[in-house]
Amino acid sequence: MTSRHRFRRCLLIVLALGAAPLAGAIADEGLTPSPGNDYQVACNTGVLTVRPITPELAAKGPGQSDTIDCPLANGLRAARVRFAANQAFPYGQCGAAPLEFISLWLDERLIVSRRYIGDGCSGLKLALLKFAGNDVTLCTYIPQDLKTRNDLLDERLGVANFGVALPHTSDEAKQYRQYCEVMPFNTTTPIDHVEYPGDLEKPPVAGTLQPVVATDEPLCRAVVNSEGTQLIAPPDSEILNWREWRHPTACGHSQRATFDFANEGVARDVYDWDLCSHASDGDRYVTVPAGAPEPDPRLGEDRDSGLPLPPAARFWDLGYAHGQVFRRSGTTYLLETPVNDTDDFYLKRPQPDGSMKTICSWYRVEVHMQGTTIQTSVFAPVRSVMRP
Repeated sequence: MTSRHRFRRCLLIVLALGAAPLAGAIADEGLTPSPGNDYQVACNTGVLTVRPITPELAAKGPGQSDTIDCPLANGLRAARVRFAANQAFPYGQCGAAPLEFISLWLDERLIVSRRYIGDGCSGLKLALLKFAGNDVTLCTYIPQDLKTRNDLLDERLGVANFGVALPHTSDEAKQYRQYCEVMPFNTTTPIDHVEYPGDLEKPPVAGTLQPVVATDEPLCRAVVNSEGTQLIAPPDSEILNWREWRHPTACGHSQRATFDFANEGVARDVYDWDLCSHASDGDRYVTVPAGAPEPDPRLGEDRDSGLPLPPAARFWDLGYAHGQVFRRSGTTYLLETPVNDTDDFYLKRPQPDGSMKTICSWYRVEVHMQGTTIQTSVFAPVRSVMRP
């Protein structure tokens, strides 16, 4: 990976809630719900307010954009609020309710950077984010002990831990105290040129795949869809005759086919386990000589089964990544799509010695939340207060 790719990667962080574009919704005098339907944004003359959503507004449904732009008075051009969340998973404790964050730009300057605001499992953390006059105020709910309901002051700023109580609605929030931080808006903070590139080179679009390694550029381009967001088999690739095999005991499916998987000039029986559980979320492949007895299904289902491979068999484990095999011009290739959004995508060519050769790799551009210069634009309060 080049230094340019590494630089961009450290700036473009955190997958958005949904696939909303960077162009933001324009808030007016009314209220705009967040995409997670947890918070509401109010834009009035010279005042921006973000607070927990009311039941009446929540009933109308979530917002359609992760980015909300607000016109401001006081000679400032605009404010921008962006909501984002970590990746959701269909398994694990609170996997479907990932941590949520907020960032705030004022006059093209990043003021609040990726601040944790809660999640659907633990509850709401942000009580108030407000810009008025020349001050930015950020208030968070102080968690309570689940048993005693005493305030946990040492956890007033961080991510909520399991076993603590936070409010889930604006009504519940009335029972919690708040910790507030206040900071004057500093116009000397540098403009965030990733968020507002102006005449500079614009950063790549969030959600797209950007190349890191490309040893065969025409092929690398051919396996990315027209939107630039997914890996696909090229239209001129050979269709493999996969057949359903045995259904795994856990989540997923398995299939089998006969072809030259390892590019060794010999067709073998190929078994593919495509799994989707917490312990095994990805693909595993086993090849045996054509016509040989079927392998034990537990070989692919459980990497810790301890079972020996059949004679002359080979085993490939993609870990937490899902594979798509295709053949093109007599060669077998494997597309590797990671489960984790922050991992790289790959096009690989299986080798006769059982290894995989990387032909192309990509990283996924994530929604911008953290600013152009590390630690330049983070929220640094000058005074703090406790509120009942």
